[in-house]
Amino acid sequence: MKYPTYNELIKQLDKELSFLEINPDCFIETTEKAIGMCKRVMLKFREIVLGQGFSNENEEINFFKHIKPSVFSKFIFYTEVFDIESNRPEEDIKAQIRYLRDELQKHCRVQKEEKAFYQYYRRKRTSSDHLYFLRGNGDHRIHLDHIPNHLDPEFSTGYDNTLAKIMACELLKNYIGNEIQKLKRKQNWNSGENNKFVSNLYWTNHNVDAVELVYALFFAKVINNGKASKIDIARAFERIFNLKFKNIYGTFKEIQGRADQTSFLRHLIETLQKYLDDLEE
Repeated sequence: MKYPTYNELIKQLDKELSFLEINPDCFIETTEKAIGMCKRVMLKFREIVLGQGFSNENEEINFFKHIKPSVFSKFIFYTEVFDIESNRPEEDIKAQIRYLRDELQKHCRVQKEEKAFYQYYRRKRTSSDHLYFLRGNGDHRIHLDHIPNHLDPEFSTGYDNTLAKIMACELLKNYIGNEIQKLKRKQNWNSGENNKFVSNLYWTNHNVDAVELVYALFFAKVINNGKASKIDIARAFERIFNLKFKNIYGTFKEIQGRADQTSFLRHLIETLQKYLDDLEE
């Protein structure tokens, strides 16, 4: 039986996840979709491991140190985001910020509980990989992080689950940090610091053209060092150009279905190039 490669499965998953944008106002549908995507890949990983195994110990270590945690960490991340957003208070902004900071500490306690292993991971060491990432070498004591190793020893090592939790924590730090920044900006706006800004610019092309720009800027990672979300960029466009996006995800699907998917960006390039050519004449 011919299986897809691990990298092919990860690449496809990352592509699918890139189209999802977690919005606290409609997080349930988004996180459930993401969790389902990650779960399907994990099940496929298990099928491949049990079906074809590994040719040597280095291949096994690579899978349990890099391949499996890269997907399982996303599964954990979206599961914890679902939990965090489900219980986020609808109180004032300060209460939400306190809540998010407390949740980050709660969900990332593994970094303190597994301090030695966390430092091993952070320093990219390899000397103990044979203990951490080969099956059959796990701690025989019943520890919460080691339960998968006892229940499914053919698909778990002593520490691949712990590593996935640590990686998920890194994702949570970025997510919660961005959410706190959004709340702080909203707080400043409500206090009147930004109410003076009124744009006299109006977008006079089709909204689909603006969506094309939003996605281009997002995937190029040119705003906030790539940390700005599609929603952040879209809201900035709305404020600057006095337009309103109804559904940027649906519009992007429309762009995907066009014969010329980047027609507006191509038009901008051609217009600028013509101007530059005219200057040289």
